[in-house]
Amino acid sequence: MSPLYGAAPPYGGMPPYGAAPQPGAMPPYAGGYPPPGYPPAGYPPSPYAPRPYWAAAFAVNKHVGWFVVNWLFFWPLAIYSLVAHFLKIDQSLMMGDQVGAEAHAASVKKLGIIALIIGCVFFAIGIAFDAFVLSSVNN
Repeated sequence: MSPLYGAAPPYGGMPPYGAAPQPGAMPPYAGGYPPPGYPPAGYPPSPYAPRPYWAAAFAVNKHVGWFVVNWLFFWPLAIYSLVAHFLKIDQSLMMGDQVGAEAHAASVKKLGIIALIIGCVFFAIGIAFDAFVLSSVNN
């Protein structure tokens, strides 16, 4: 049996939609949530509040291209680059450490350049060795 229109809801029941709250009812933000518009206008945001991940995510170049070069030309160095630097770029950003993220990204680029040089040296040694072996076989 439903209560009559305009009658008070039963104990523990919800008032009808759009009805005024009952006297003594708790406001919706009493459960620990601040009221809308908190902090009041005119107060600066807290400097200790963490920045959202997406705020700094696009500010750091991760040098993915150099990381791929690292894998293609000298993979042992790429494993170190992955574990020590590449994976820590996002971790640093999530913690709000943009300087650390930029340092890790710079290390990824540096290791990619080193891997490119090592790969080119090995390639040149291989070409020279092949030329030497082929010239000695033909004689």
